[in-house]
Amino acid sequence: MLTEAKNQDWIDFWEGPTLEDLPTIRKPQMIEISEEHIDGMIKRLEDAIDVCYTAPENQKEQGYPYATGYSRSCMIAIMEMLQDLKNDD
Repeated sequence: MLTEAKNQDWIDFWEGPTLEDLPTIRKPQMIEISEEHIDGMIKRLEDAIDVCYTAPENQKEQGYPYATGYSRSCMIAIMEMLQDLKNDD
């Protein structure tokens, strides 16, 4: 079904969107994280990566099930650290 264009339709088309048409852009809130916190998170991640790399060699002692649980625990701990830092502000 065709409809007849109105003059305002053509004006809107040629002039493009106005500022009211654009979504608002939110300035991100900055959070301060101490170097100690960052170093701790990096250390936990490095340990988890090391456990995953050595899992094939330690099949009888630790292996993949251990590596999976250890890595999951590490990710949860870091997520909780970041959430705490975010909620402190």
